Amino acid sequence: MKLVLISDTHGCQVGLPEGDVLIHAGDAFCGDDVASLRSDLRKFGELPHKNKLWVLGNHDLVLTHLLKTQPETAWSLLKSSGIQLLIDDSVEIDGLRFYGVGWGTSVPIPTSDVVISHCPAKGTLDQRHPPESEHLGSPMLAKQIEVVKPRVFVCGHIHGGYGRAEHHGTTFVNCSQANEAHQTLNRPLVLEV
Repeated sequence: MKLVLISDTHGCQVGLPEGDVLIHAGDAFCGDDVASLRSDLRKFGELPHKNKLWVLGNHDLVLTHLLKTQPETAWSLLKSSGIQLLIDDSVEIDGLRFYGVGWGTSVPIPTSDVVISHCPAKGTLDQRHPPESEHLGSPMLAKQIEVVKPRVFVCGHIHGGYGRAEHHGTTFVNCSQANEAHQTLNRPLVLEV
């Protein structure tokens, strides 16, 4: 199964390779109103990927607000774009379990093959200016990933952490498209699982 991994697009559409599952690890949207959210969702809906899995990021404010104030409208917009938003929830695709960590939550992560979180786990791909800057990831996530041992952990949020690393049988991927100056420079990452 071919995973196409992106995060921190902040409303900018990037050219995406083909794949079976498009995963967006948060901060997809940049606008400050429902009209811009609809426009962004329409663009994502036009992408050819059969499965589109999303988690919320700290800048997905319009969608977060809509989910709280008009949940039926929010879920309808996501569904019409073919996006499955995972908020402390999982979905199985072709025998693989994908779990999405909700932004700012501390719910235990169940056994999963692929864990998606906007926030990185502390200690891996979580530095703004590696190798000399501090680790900004979540210690709680690091502990949970150590216990759950997913095949893949996908994140973003810390733009300077872009890349891939292997630790104790888990492939960690920070797929931030933006750099620390919020310029979209990084390529989507592709992973076969």
